Amino acid sequence: MQFLGFQRLSFSTDKRLLQVIRQLRQRDFTLPPEFQGEKKALQASIIKSLINHRPSERPTSAELLASGKLPLGVEDETMRQALKTFSDPNNPYHQKLMRVLFAQAPKEYKDLAYDSGRTSATAQDYLVQTQVKEKLISIFRKHGAVEVDRPVLFPRSRFYPGNAVQLLDSTGTLLQLPYDLTLPNARALAREEPPCAKTYTFGTVYREKPAGGQPFSHLEVDFDIVSFDLQDLALQEAEVVKVIDESGCPFLAAVQWW
Repeated sequence: MQFLGFQRLSFSTDKRLLQVIRQLRQRDFTLPPEFQGEKKALQASIIKSLINHRPSERPTSAELLASGKLPLGVEDETMRQALKTFSDPNNPYHQKLMRVLFAQAPKEYKDLAYDSGRTSATAQDYLVQTQVKEKLISIFRKHGAVEVDRPVLFPRSRFYPGNAVQLLDSTGTLLQLPYDLTLPNARALAREEPPCAKTYTFGTVYREKPAGGQPFSHLEVDFDIVSFDLQDLALQEAEVVKVIDESGCPFLAAVQWW
C-alpha cells in the first residue's frame, strides 16, 4: 500500500513486529532491511527524524512540510504542471491553454454587474469638461504644441504599482492599460523622434478595482516639451511652469478630474 510515497510494511508474525519495535527503541537503532539502500534513503531519513529519541529534535508537521522532503500529492503535482504550462510560452500546450481560456463565455451575472458602481455625470459636468478642454487646448497651441495620440495598450511595466490594470492577450502576453500618459510617451520617444518638440494629449488612465468589474478611470491631460540641447533645459522648464500658471484658472479650480 502506498501513502505519500511510503510503503506500508507487512509482518508475517506478531513476533517479527515486536522485534522491529524493540530495535527502534535501541539507542543506535536500525531500520528494517526494506529501508536500506539508495532507493529508500529519503524515506529512511524522514522516519529516523520522526522517531528520534530526543523529542526536541523531532520535526513538527509544519517543519516537515516546509523541508521539501515529502513527495507532492497528486493535486499539488497537477497544479504545479498547470502553472508551469501557463507561465512557459515555449511549452507545446501553452497556446492550447490560452485558446481554451479565451473561448470561455462570460457568466451572465458578471456581464450584468460589470458596469455597476459607476457615477453618472450630468449635462453640466460634460459642459464644464468641454470648456476646460477648450481652454487648455488654446493655452497649449499658444505655446506652439501640437496634439498627438498615445498608445492605450502595451506590455506590463514594472515601474508601476500593483493597482495598474493588467490584461492577458490570447498569446499569454501580460499587458497594461495606461496608468498615466507619461509611459506611453516615453515608449514612443524611445522608438523615434517626436513630430514636434512640444506636444499635448488628452486621454483616460485606469486603476484596478479591488472587487473586480470595470476599472476605475479618469481623464488626464499631458503637456510635454522634448529638449534636444542641455543648454536650454532651464528655459524649457520655465515654459512648463508658465503653462501650469496659465492653466491655473477658475476652470481648473472648479473640477477635480484632470
